[in-house]
This record gives sequence, structure tokens and C-alpha cells, in this order.
Amino acid sequence: MILITGATGVVGRETVRLLVEGGAEVAAVTRDPHADFPAGTQLVHPAKVPTIDGVEAILLSPRAAGSAAAGLLARARETGAARVVVLSSVTVQYPAGHARFRQQFQAVEDIAKGSGLDWTILRCADFAANTLAWAGQIRATGTVLGAYPHARTSTVDERDIAAVAALALTHPQHRGQTYLLTGERSLSQPEKVAALGAALQRTLSFVEAAPEE
Repeated sequence: MILITGATGVVGRETVRLLVEGGAEVAAVTRDPHADFPAGTQLVHPAKVPTIDGVEAILLSPRAAGSAAAGLLARARETGAARVVVLSSVTVQYPAGHARFRQQFQAVEDIAKGSGLDWTILRCADFAANTLAWAGQIRATGTVLGAYPHARTSTVDERDIAAVAALALTHPQHRGQTYLLTGERSLSQPEKVAALGAALQRTLSFVEAAPEE
């Protein structure tokens, strides 16, 4: 069985789908008893995770697992789990943004490496879905107001991250590897807005705001 934390997130949900389609037995951790997953997916409330036996591999989402990560991996090792795949951030390797976020990802990486399980780290660039934060502004005005217009990131599609996660969870040759996952192009904020405009066939613009604003 493969246990997916953060299963209703953009990466977790797609990873569940890929694994189930590949014939794996999957347990999705969610508080929603009616969460929509492929047929055959076992739904597990977070409080019930310590009671699950037969877990072979875990997809660990730091934001979902939080302070429970160490206990979860310790229990998994005791019950025979073999590997853990951690969703982390490129900022661990290339510091940017608020230090506390980078430190949280680093802490979970360290927990995985010290767990006694075979580990794989996926350090991801910003998710494509993050641009949904602009949806309200785009619908209302066609203008995105934001800070740091010249900051560039290589935004990655969550489906690509999930594809790598599914492989790492099921193929032991990825143990001990740290992978940097990015999109194919480095884009500034205005360039991202322009790409959205092209896809929507609308003229959109980006207006710089002070960070405090």
C-alpha cells in the first residue's frame, strides 16, 4: 500500500490517480469522507493514520503532515515501510522568499533522511496552480497587482511533479536522490500574466505594488 499525505492537494490528488491507474493499492489521507478519488482508493482520516498497517511507501507533504512527520515515519518504519518521497521546495537549495518556509521544508527533508527509510526528495519550483490567486483580479479588472515584477521562476505543472512522485514511490532505484523539478522556462511576473492572457485570449496587464501593499 502507498500512503499519500496531502491527498486532496494539487500534487497529491494527481499522484493518487496515477498510482491507482498503474494498479497500486493507495490510501489517501483526507478529512473529507466524501473526497472524490478513483475507485478502489482507501480514504484515511489523519487521526487514523497511525493505525494503518501494510504501508510500503509514503508521499510526505510537509504542509499536510506538519509536526506529525517524524512520528508518521517512525511508525511506518516499525510496520515495514520501505521508502518515503518528500515534496520539498527549490528554495532549500536556492534561498528565496521568507526564511521560515524554507526552514520548514529543510526540517522535513532532514526528518526523512534520518528516518531509516529509503528517501527521495523532490524540490519543486512554484506550482502552476499558484497563479489561481490572481483569478479574482483577472476576472474583475484584467489587471494583476503584485510585488517584485522582475522576480523570475520556472513554474512547474503539478501533473509533472505527480508523475515523478509516482515513479519514485514505486521504483527503488530513486532512493537517496534529490531531484530539482522546474518548468521549461524562467518567467517574470508580467510574462506569466501575458501567458495567461494569451491562453484566455484577453489583454491582461501586471501593475507593480510595493511589498508592504
